[in-house]
Amino acid sequence: MKIAALFCCLLAVAAVPAPSPSHNPAAVAIEEIASNKAAIRSYTFDVHVKVVMHSFPWLRFHLDGTGSYERNGPYTVHFTHVPWFGKGFETISLAAIDPNNWPKHYDLSLLERHGDLSVLALRDRSRGHLKDVRATIDARAGLREVLWQYENGGLIHLTVEPTTVQGYQFPALDSAEISVSAVKATAQGEFSNYRVVADQPATTQTR
Repeated sequence: MKIAALFCCLLAVAAVPAPSPSHNPAAVAIEEIASNKAAIRSYTFDVHVKVVMHSFPWLRFHLDGTGSYERNGPYTVHFTHVPWFGKGFETISLAAIDPNNWPKHYDLSLLERHGDLSVLALRDRSRGHLKDVRATIDARAGLREVLWQYENGGLIHLTVEPTTVQGYQFPALDSAEISVSAVKATAQGEFSNYRVVADQPATTQTR
């Protein structure tokens, strides 16, 4: 069903252990993110997601939830209420959009570097339905943009605007354009009320 497929797509576009050192320039760019946030023990946040379907059945709905991250632990969001077609997905992992997880699942290459911004190409090792992945990451903020393109012509385009909390940068606004099979939709996530526990101030961690 279209609506259930949309919900699964939203979960796919949703700061964990750092990868092992590497001479690969793309992996090094990812390691910079982990290094700049290494002092963070944990944090929590609130999230409000608005979804608009641009194909039948033309639904509009929203999701409210709370998220949490723990060093060497989970990075998840729990939604307080989900639509009937999202039952069973009240708690989801955000690991898929955490650059620190990418070396586990993708072969990485660096396409461009402009100061703290790096543009990466990601090749899925699983040989699934992904055709191409391009991502822009920031050494301080983490993910800024990613485009997933699928073999069947579908795509998901996610952009992230950061905010600064206690000297660290976290997502403030996520915007997604989704066109997968018969599903076309846009989604926007607003993040607020970050509560950060860190070993030391960010000023000693960032360049």
